[in-house]
Amino acid sequence: MLCHQISSDNWNHHLKVYPQEGEVWAIYSDWDIGWCNDPGMRKKSTFYVVEILNSYLKGSGCTVAQLVKVDGYRSVFQRHVRSGREQLLQVHIHNLLMFSHRIPSFRFTCDVGTVFELEHSAVPENLQYENTSASVAPLYPLQGLHDDSNGFHEAAATHLSNPSTSKMDLGNPQQGMMNYNNKLSPEHFVEGQIWAVYDAPDRMPRSYVRVIRVVSHTAVSVLKLEPHPMLNEEIHWVEDGLPVACGVFRAGSETACKEISEFSHPVECDWSAKRSFYRIFPKKGEIWAMYKNWKIAFSNADIDKCEPRMVEILSDYSDEIGVNVCRLTRVKGCLTFFQRVIVEDFHLTKLISRSEMLSFSHRVPAYVVIEIKDRDIPKGSWHLEPNALPLRNIDQYIWEVAKNV
Repeated sequence: MLCHQISSDNWNHHLKVYPQEGEVWAIYSDWDIGWCNDPGMRKKSTFYVVEILNSYLKGSGCTVAQLVKVDGYRSVFQRHVRSGREQLLQVHIHNLLMFSHRIPSFRFTCDVGTVFELEHSAVPENLQYENTSASVAPLYPLQGLHDDSNGFHEAAATHLSNPSTSKMDLGNPQQGMMNYNNKLSPEHFVEGQIWAVYDAPDRMPRSYVRVIRVVSHTAVSVLKLEPHPMLNEEIHWVEDGLPVACGVFRAGSETACKEISEFSHPVECDWSAKRSFYRIFPKKGEIWAMYKNWKIAFSNADIDKCEPRMVEILSDYSDEIGVNVCRLTRVKGCLTFFQRVIVEDFHLTKLISRSEMLSFSHRVPAYVVIEIKDRDIPKGSWHLEPNALPLRNIDQYIWEVAKNV
């Protein structure tokens, strides 16, 4: 399986591969020269992800900046800033072997500054964010910059754009450290929160739960919410066992222990006085997947083969009007970037009535991209969470790419 193309200054003799400015690499956090005598020692190593700030030189090595995961996204990283200072470190020429591998990436700009989207499969599972006495011992801080003594310190989580947070107390959004397998940590969960979870047969974040308590570093005890149909169409839909992503939900009787990796995003919603009932509807600024050519007579088989389409929510939901949406289309050549559909200088919008709310499949976490240099991605495009993209959407993208090869 091919990963990325390698550039080199000299193809006539030996191939020389060194970290180049602008690239993203993984480095061993606890690298030791003794590994040369015992290669098995590195199997338990953890990693840092770093941006190369200047190309590697034989005389001086290179300067790197630590990257940390952006809260709520599995493959989006940004520079780690501590006390207003970016964590910059110098990799000496004698420590070149601490570089593990390059991670394919591209850089873009959003409302929190410059961030990177990394190739998911090339990011190490065991990333290191906490500072330990042995962390990054071979790295030498640059003169005149903030010295953290033992290397990189704990990374604070950062929120992008317009994350959907419940009106209930979500705790401190700056708490919680990220790791690769779970984009969330126990500190993100507070009793009483409502979350969307990847619990549907197609693994989309269409089910909802209420947090009971955190039971471990990797698991949370929850109470499942159940659809509470109000209209006749909704009653028939629920009786047929069809999926419901928005409407009125009630606290069920079933509890479960969910792995943190199963959680997608917190849900902003209204609730009854005793918190027995919850109103979950699309909100302005969110991105949702909808069933194309939806009909109330749909069966489970129709849902399974239905082609999804992405829409931007233009207005908050109301029982009288419904909700206004704008159709999105994928940016050419991109899997996770979408933009508004424009027909003769007009956006393609539609009003979804109360009786049509069953046509919504699920919310897709996303944020607006301000700028991407050297990429043909329009300003104002949306970057969508890959794990919440329906499989049919991904298959369609693969087919389009293959057709153009």
